[in-house]
Amino acid sequence: MNNQSSEKVGEMWISKEGYILKIIDYISYKNCTIEIDNKYVLKNKTYQNIKNGEVKNPYHFSVYNIGYIGIGKYKTSICNKPTLAYKCWNSMLQRCYDKKFIDKNLWYSKCEVDYNWHNFQNFAEWFEKNYVKGYELDKDIINNGNKIYSPTNCCFVPKEINNLFANCKKQKRTFPIGVSKLRNKYLCQLSLNGINHKLGIFDTVEEAFNEYKKQKENQIKKLAIYFKNSINKKVYNSLMSYSIKVTN
Repeated sequence: MNNQSSEKVGEMWISKEGYILKIIDYISYKNCTIEIDNKYVLKNKTYQNIKNGEVKNPYHFSVYNIGYIGIGKYKTSICNKPTLAYKCWNSMLQRCYDKKFIDKNLWYSKCEVDYNWHNFQNFAEWFEKNYVKGYELDKDIINNGNKIYSPTNCCFVPKEINNLFANCKKQKRTFPIGVSKLRNKYLCQLSLNGINHKLGIFDTVEEAFNEYKKQKENQIKKLAIYFKNSINKKVYNSLMSYSIKVTN
């Protein structure tokens, strides 16, 4: 190590995120090893980026003040385009921790993400093993009514299946799902592919909901059978035994 190199070892700078960047090894101007806040070691950083405070802490809560990128092989972007894993992870965190989004989508007001998935590297590893091209992330098919995104609760399903469970989640309801007041009677409706289908008019709320429940569960089973060969067995079994609750 030459004199210039040895002089730079021990230098400390403040990052734009507010962390102390300490140089612990200086191989060259373009190859420095630093320690962040005496906790995390990062290699192959340029002296200029360190001096300018542009080195990012991989454990900084940079996504909705709760998610962080972590250290590992999974990248958030390739050629300046977000990876599929990152887009899925970011959207999941948004649904749970972005107040503006939640205010417009009240169904997510009590949802949260498992602590281990706050680290993008952990989520990306699960994503790589489970993702099916074109499928969407779901948290409450395997565990009916679940509010926590986690490896044990989540799965990837075709858009058609996910849409079937997404109906009416944005609004607060006075009556059970699928039921609305019509003068002194109760109207039962089922939404399929964005189109409302009237199932009948009933004297009581209970009768209207029971009809909705029967028809909805039939639709779920039909889709489960249709996609049986392209969804995993656990998801298929959950769909075939899925029971619609008043609050679904």
